[in-house]
Amino acid sequence: MVCAEEPLRSTITKFYEVKPRTLSSVTNEFSFHYQVDEEGIYFSAHILNPDNLANRSEENDRPFENEHIRIYIAPNKNSVNAYVFAINRQNVFYDGTYNAQTGENLDWNGRWQHHVENSLGRWTAIGFIPWNNFTFATQTPRQEIQLLVSKHSNNNRRILSSSSTHSGFTEFLSSFTTLNILTSNNQNVEIFPYYSFNHTLENDSNKHRVGGDLFWQRNQSETIDLTITPDFGQVEANDLVINFSAIETFFSEQRPFFTRNQSNYDVSAPENLILVHTPRIGGQSNIEDVGARDINAAGRYTKAMKWGTMSLLGASENDEKMLQGRDFLLARVKFNHEDSSFGLSSNLVETPSINRRSIVLGLDYFAQVSPTHSLSLGIINSNIRGANESSDVGLWLESNAEVNETHIHSISAFVYGEHLDISDVGYVQRINRKQFEYEYTYLVNDMNEIPLEEIAFNTEVEVKTNFKNEKLPLVWGLSTEMTTTKDDLFEFGIELFTFGKDDTLTRGFNSTNIDMGWLLEGVYESRELPFGQIALEAIYGSENWSGRFSELMMSFNTEIATDIFGEFVFEKYHSQSWLKWEAENQVNEYILDELTLDVRFDYKFSEKHELRLRLELIAGKAQGKQAYQIQTNGTRKETERTDDFSFSEAAFQFRYKYSLSQLTAVYLSYTFGGEFENEKSTLSHRTLISDAISAKNEHNLFFKIRWEM
Repeated sequence: MVCAEEPLRSTITKFYEVKPRTLSSVTNEFSFHYQVDEEGIYFSAHILNPDNLANRSEENDRPFENEHIRIYIAPNKNSVNAYVFAINRQNVFYDGTYNAQTGENLDWNGRWQHHVENSLGRWTAIGFIPWNNFTFATQTPRQEIQLLVSKHSNNNRRILSSSSTHSGFTEFLSSFTTLNILTSNNQNVEIFPYYSFNHTLENDSNKHRVGGDLFWQRNQSETIDLTITPDFGQVEANDLVINFSAIETFFSEQRPFFTRNQSNYDVSAPENLILVHTPRIGGQSNIEDVGARDINAAGRYTKAMKWGTMSLLGASENDEKMLQGRDFLLARVKFNHEDSSFGLSSNLVETPSINRRSIVLGLDYFAQVSPTHSLSLGIINSNIRGANESSDVGLWLESNAEVNETHIHSISAFVYGEHLDISDVGYVQRINRKQFEYEYTYLVNDMNEIPLEEIAFNTEVEVKTNFKNEKLPLVWGLSTEMTTTKDDLFEFGIELFTFGKDDTLTRGFNSTNIDMGWLLEGVYESRELPFGQIALEAIYGSENWSGRFSELMMSFNTEIATDIFGEFVFEKYHSQSWLKWEAENQVNEYILDELTLDVRFDYKFSEKHELRLRLELIAGKAQGKQAYQIQTNGTRKETERTDDFSFSEAAFQFRYKYSLSQLTAVYLSYTFGGEFENEKSTLSHRTLISDAISAKNEHNLFFKIRWEM
């Protein structure tokens, strides 16, 4: 610990090898120097004998795959939240938050400075992180922060940390170094207006949008955030997904207002349950039959105190297609006590177009029971009022325990009611579920006689049912992951699924019986080779109604020419028993062949200028086998032979980005997307892809500028 009377400057030269988890001391590869004043922390990180530069493009605010450093800062002692700042050798950065329950989240955007200097046999990152990025528990000038620094090699195969842990382990936040600091407690106002122009080529129409965000930090413990007409923007395209299942596709948040000062609302649970999923606000509603709406305005107030944090978020949507927009009011109070936290949540959503009111209340608790044991539990209640009224409860418990550096146990148990409904502003993959999961990992690091750095053996079991007490498949898996001394990765696994029912396929109608299944999986990820990196994954097994299936995935990253990077991804899926829900209790079985291609090129001809091109293609051919009527006991009754069909989608984006500063940029993009369907399965994948490209159901030119005032 650094005492308050001492100069707040220091040098860290001793690091621990935490991946592989040998915990050996390393003193000659990495050093970190820092100095603290009332405005923030100044740092310089020196990396000796660096890895070969990975042959791939890295984009700001995206997870890195090549060598980089991370700086973790927790603004309050005994916190369950921290902020992460990362820089790589190319001076590309990302920032985000770390939560003891949910891990890293890169939705948060901070304000900080950095640059990188490269020389023979070393590189140095220099920067400054202001204290006004953080919300402190008190308004007093004297504060305590927690600090941890780590260096990650290519593909995160090897990690050096200033403490003997890393973010994948339970005791991570409790291992930070404590620093006593003085802060200025000044006000800070940031204003980010934007203008965007979208020209739709299909119907020759134009759309102009003007809006902006205001972030006002009244003092170091109180913030007020406002936004007017925030937009998703066509700057970053979501991945192309063709989804025939009953599980909704999840997309992350991209709007700056909803990624800033939002960590207080982070409540998550098994089945990817997220109590506040902000893309719902202004996004496409799955409650109404209406697309995305504009947001008139939104505001958020956050106040941190010694006992915890309180926050209030309100938003109002614009009226679209003669339908009134929704109104959102979200409240969150979080009480912190030493190594635990207790939260209260309230979400209110009004949907006037269908006379619907949704109220979701939640309680959640997290405790770092010991440095190696964490516990999380919660309960939520949803009440829907309107034409279709419902009310139900969900509760969960999660626990992680590390007996030592070798044995790791994870337990998850949850009960989500049949009528639980948080979808007005939340997200969950499945409801109507009672489920228990257990996972055990055994790490082996001491392997001096063989060319392996680490082996991880993993086994897991999943037992589940629903509120009809139907027998859902029991899942058991066994896998091993091996990292060689040259940083190649191999993974092998097997999963077994018992006979049981699928209660999601028919969207709430009769559950269908699913035969016993199994799968074998093999994965290989190469080290950084002179020409790039290769990754392969192959899966083979039996699924659904005893049909064989196979899946092959290949990716290749390379530097095509100086500063021109390429990424190529190919996926091929074949199934002899692919099931598609038609209506009510009717399910059709097909032989499916699906092909996916994803090609990306990136050209950074300076730190300010970047050209990015991406083309995604999906084509599928479904050969009909049989249509079935699912009976009440889960058996299937043949009705007729199903018809063949084929489908394809294409999405293309060409984007130019000019960065005036870290938070100011100009974007110009050209995008198109196309969908194609046919009643034949004899068309080639090449023909299907060509037809999807020709369709151009969406065809746009887009310009956007967002600047910092």
